[in-house]
Amino acid sequence: MGELRIFGPPGTGKTTRLSTHEVPNAVKKYGSDKVVVASFTKAAATEIINKRSRITGKTIPVIEENVGTLHSLCYRKLSNPDIAELKKAQWNQYSPEYAMSAKAVSLGFDGADEGVHANGSFNGTKGDQLMNECNINRAKLLPQRLWSQEHLAFFTRWKKWKEKEGLIDFTDLIEDAIVTQSQAPNESEVIFIDEAQDFTPLQLKLVRQWAKNAQWLVLCGDDDQTIYKFTGAEPQGFLNPPVSEKFKRYLDQSYRMPEKIYEKSQHFISLVKFRQPKVFKPKNVKGNIIYMDRSVTWKNPVSIVNEAFHHSQAGKSVMIIGSCSYMIDPIKHEFIHSGIPFSNRYRMRRGDWNPLSRSRKGTLASKDLLLAFLQKGPDGDYWTIPQLITWAPWIKVGDNGLQRIKAKKALKELKEAVEDGRRGLQTSRNVLRHIFNDPALKPALSRNIQWFLENIKSSRKEALDFPVAVHSKVGEKGLIEDPKITIGTIHSVKGGEADIVYLFPDISIMAHREASHTQSNMDALYRLFYVGMTRTKDTLVIPSPAIKGTSRKEMCMDELFI
Repeated sequence: MGELRIFGPPGTGKTTRLSTHEVPNAVKKYGSDKVVVASFTKAAATEIINKRSRITGKTIPVIEENVGTLHSLCYRKLSNPDIAELKKAQWNQYSPEYAMSAKAVSLGFDGADEGVHANGSFNGTKGDQLMNECNINRAKLLPQRLWSQEHLAFFTRWKKWKEKEGLIDFTDLIEDAIVTQSQAPNESEVIFIDEAQDFTPLQLKLVRQWAKNAQWLVLCGDDDQTIYKFTGAEPQGFLNPPVSEKFKRYLDQSYRMPEKIYEKSQHFISLVKFRQPKVFKPKNVKGNIIYMDRSVTWKNPVSIVNEAFHHSQAGKSVMIIGSCSYMIDPIKHEFIHSGIPFSNRYRMRRGDWNPLSRSRKGTLASKDLLLAFLQKGPDGDYWTIPQLITWAPWIKVGDNGLQRIKAKKALKELKEAVEDGRRGLQTSRNVLRHIFNDPALKPALSRNIQWFLENIKSSRKEALDFPVAVHSKVGEKGLIEDPKITIGTIHSVKGGEADIVYLFPDISIMAHREASHTQSNMDALYRLFYVGMTRTKDTLVIPSPAIKGTSRKEMCMDELFI
């Protein structure tokens, strides 16, 4: 077997290179069932094969069972075993002293868990924390003789329960595959690992084992962007063992970074002691780096919010990011207070970062509830029946709302008519008087939002505050169009980009303490902020660090930017 490494610095089109060149060539030579494509998330792996090939002009026909996260590939190879983390309730009964929250805190089927923070803190229980720490030990191939007694006690209990119930955990998927599966899925000849820097030593051990019985292992990534330390990933896994230069490829043109951002970022990443040097060019645009007034910090973000809104109204994409989630909270609250739309499409499970998210199966998003009320059908002010049955059932019964008995029956019949696909549902003109009391008709038909809020059921009212504020600020387009403003941690937006990036230079005191102890922890901070600044397509804005007074709850990387 041969191991080829493709280094893709920020914005150099790594995914495009795989999807339009490397993977199609492998499929053409070995067949669609003999190529594996694995990435840190299922979405990333799927994106590669869904891009159109420059060779055929078609999407890449890699078979579905050969595409996904490494965990999902192992899950299928091990015949879909029962997963321990999905049976938390049983575990909590068996071992209440190590009870876990319903939220998994391990590296599962689709990347890093949301509950684990970059500094190692948790949203969950002591059991969650011990579970994650044991998984990190396993991911880093740390011998159990080097584990703490607390970790050993927990893991012994966990292992005994798994054996009793006939279960395996997410990390077992990789460990068991190492023991029992010497070949890649379908005995594939070429194995592509996208975002290889995010794979742990344990995961890389498995893919390199598979590669012994394949023609090629292709690791594609960038060690300078290894920032998932809290899952056990480390740049050494990607860079070791050494390979000859003839088995290295370097993407040498960034299509994202302008010259000033490139120069600053390359100086910054050069401070890392252990890395693979890379030479690549920025795009032919100067760009800009702006340092904000000392009064503008993550704790006092009003100026940032106003600027970001101005840029978004001008059609610019904006990203506001920091090293810790709590640094984003004041920005989030200010946007909500101001009625300015924002999101984080890279972390859709964070509902507080996506208050304007779309409806999902079985749920109606608050913005869609409001839009259904505001929209009009082809018959003047009258809604179509589908529009009407979306919002009307949420109106309270009363003199100024729904009729007490008739409304519920009428709405049920209309819903059944829509589900049956009956004709004549383009207007609600003839049914409104069978649903609403007379005092409700005029304000409803005039799309009176105040009436809507006064008569909406209490279970939906609070969640409507922000969509209503957005509508008041920017109109219906603010509810229909994807927000131009992204907020989140640096970790959450890895792989993303924006015209204008606001990057808070602060770090937590825990991160500062860790960095002061070892060079590897300091390097981890360099890489984290390198990823943050290289999201920039045009202008990088650095607010002031929030370290005034004597509390110094946060430290900062400010001196490294100036």
